[in-house]
Parts: sequence; C-alpha cells; structure tokens
Amino acid sequence: MVESVGRQLHRARIAQGIPLEQAAKDTRIRPERIIDLENDDYGNFPNLTYAKGFLVIYSKYLSVDVSDFTRSFDTGNVVGVDDYAYLRSERDEFQQQVQVQRKSPAAPAMILSVLLVLCVLTVTGMFVWSTAQRLGLAGPPLSPIASNDAPQPVAEAPASESVSRPEPSPIAVVTPAPAEMETSLPVFRAEPVDTINIPVSNPENAAPAPEISLRPLRRTWVVIRQGSADATPIFQDYLDPASPPMNLRGANFFIEMNDASGVEISKNGQPVAYHPPGLSIP
Repeated sequence: MVESVGRQLHRARIAQGIPLEQAAKDTRIRPERIIDLENDDYGNFPNLTYAKGFLVIYSKYLSVDVSDFTRSFDTGNVVGVDDYAYLRSERDEFQQQVQVQRKSPAAPAMILSVLLVLCVLTVTGMFVWSTAQRLGLAGPPLSPIASNDAPQPVAEAPASESVSRPEPSPIAVVTPAPAEMETSLPVFRAEPVDTINIPVSNPENAAPAPEISLRPLRRTWVVIRQGSADATPIFQDYLDPASPPMNLRGANFFIEMNDASGVEISKNGQPVAYHPPGLSIP
C-alpha cells in the first residue's frame, strides 16, 4: 500500500522528535495548517497554490521528497503571504519589546555617569585641598596670640615701708676650674671633663658633707633633685659612659633614672643600690 504524502510528513516529524509548535515556529506555518498537511487535507487552504507552497516548505524542512506529488497541483494562482500575518505580528511585537529593553537601560547609565562625575570631582577637590594644606595655601597665616606672660608693671612701695623681694636663684655651670661655685640650687649639664662636681652650700665649721658619685655604665637619662622628690630638678640630662663621673656634695638628694643598672651610685665610696622609681640619699 502506497503511503500518502501527509503520512510521510507526519512520520518524518515524529521520527526526528520535532514538536508541532517547534515545526510551526521554524517554518512560520500555522500549527493547524501543518496538521492539515499531515492529514492530506488541503480544503482549509485558500487554494491549491497555497497548499503547494506550504507543502514544499514543510517537506524541505523535514527532508521529505514530495516533488512527484506537487506536480499534480494547479499552480495558476499566485502564491500570497496573508497566511503569514500572525508570524509578522508576533515578530513586530517581539521587536518592539527588544527596542523597549534597549531603551530602558538609558536611565541607569545616565545615573552611573552622574555618580562617576561626582566621584571624580570629589577626589579632585580633596587632592587640591590636601596639596594646598601641605604648601600652606589653605588660608591666611594665623595672627600671633598675645601672651599672658608679659611683665606687668609693679607699683612702687612707699619709702616708709620696706619691701623684701626674693632674689633669683643663680644658675651655676660647672667648669674644669678647681674652685667650687657655691649655690643653693645648681643646674648642671654633663661636660667631657675629668670630674664633674655639683657643690652645695656648707656652713663654716660644719661637718664635711657626704659625697655622692654617679658613674655611667650606659647612656642613661638621669634626673637629680635636692630636698624632696617633687623639688625642681638641679640636673636632668643623659649621662654617657664617655663622660667622667658626676660628684655631688651635700644631703637629701633624690635621683631618678630610666635604666636602673645604667649608672653606678656610691656614697662616700660605698655602693648604693638603686630601686625604681627613685633613690633617696639623705
């Protein structure tokens, strides 16, 4: 029994695993017209010319040879494209959607551009401001602030009244001279001499004042006070091993060091141990 053309087309589509909707999309033929072709029903086409045109398209799509069958069709009428109108409408709608999608990112792109420009302006402004600060161009120089320590005029006391004014404490700088300089609060900075002495006053006919010796072993910061731990320092500086020993004559010394073992301390030739935060030598 000879198999009809429609049956051949249907069997070829099923064998290739092509759904009806996929075949309609690929060939741009309505699904109901494909069913008519597979059922050999050409009565739903406007004329046989339409049927022949769709049959040729569909058979080429499925690689089925129907040339012998199509020769029997009457091809007197011109083939039209009205039956493809639904495909054109779908294509036009799809193109409109694509155009809308292409236009929609314009707003985010503009926002990103504005943000980028603002970021660039901000960074540039910060760079210019920091450069001006480094070069001293950020503003006019500040006017000097008047000091409150300026000397104030002192009213003269009447001649009949005696006014006692404290005498300023002299500052003694130790020199290599053998003579001792007498002062109540001497201030000393280490000098590269043979022996450094910080003398204190010693009343006549009084017992000899004890002698305190500081021999630096390492470079050490030393603060020396006399009288109490909160008195004004009479010495504060580094002692270096290259410097000679420092000799103190007197009593009631308070010594502070940042390195407990950096300086060797002795009193009248006897070693004295240093314990942080300070050493009090009566």
